Amino acid sequence: MSASTRRRRAATGFVSMGHSRPAQQKLIPESEGQFPVSEQESRRAGIPRDQIMFVGGAPVMNMVIEAMSTLGDKGLLSIRARENNIPRAVVVANILTEKMMKDNSQVYKILLDGDMRPDGSMASTIEIIMTKV
Repeated sequence: MSASTRRRRAATGFVSMGHSRPAQQKLIPESEGQFPVSEQESRRAGIPRDQIMFVGGAPVMNMVIEAMSTLGDKGLLSIRARENNIPRAVVVANILTEKMMKDNSQVYKILLDGDMRPDGSMASTIEIIMTKV
């Protein structure tokens, strides 16, 4: 991926699946409802970092196309989102399973969780693990 593509994706709020991010910490804007994610947390479900997609403010179809290419290449994809982006993650998973990759993909597992913010409030999270059939 070229440097101009990375800058363009960063400007639109699209967070890719770990390409060109430092191994120790991936910084995601707090305005997107995201917090820094460490390498240890990204391997929480045993999924490699390049198979994890964080849903942000990018257009839904751009995320679907990126997810479809990763799912087709790797066979496994984890879609993660927090708070206000949870419905967008569900839409991405639904478009993949019902329209784009019908009968070729399935939702393997859905994990719901909550994280404690530094100010003491809770932040809801979702992880949708998809597999290629």
